[in-house]
Amino acid sequence: MINAPQMNWHLEIDCWNRDQFVLEICDYLDNFDPTKLDRHAVGLLAELIDTFVQCTLDIRKNGFVFIHPNGVVGKNHHVDIRDKAASRSLTLMSELGLTPRRRQPIPPPRNPAFEEWLKGPNWKSGDS
Repeated sequence: MINAPQMNWHLEIDCWNRDQFVLEICDYLDNFDPTKLDRHAVGLLAELIDTFVQCTLDIRKNGFVFIHPNGVVGKNHHVDIRDKAASRSLTLMSELGLTPRRRQPIPPPRNPAFEEWLKGPNWKSGDS
């Protein structure tokens, strides 16, 4: 079984490293499709996540409500930018097969005893 990359930037957003992300995702994808055709999409995904991280850091620093230089109070514009980056990231992750829904299901290991039990008490070898 191939292990997914162990990135923890989502736990501590200050630890985000775009280059490390690209390397880990490309290594992971190479296990499935070594043609390296997805590298441009991975680079775009990293850029989108980088935008998400920068916006999150700004929101943490300045809050969701922002007082503009002219004194007008409004929503921090980084909220909308972050939401769009997150949405586009998930779309691209799905395209790359990096979301749970898009991955191929892993079949459970065979269990002959359980398979016999499922056949029921009246099953005999050769009966169909």
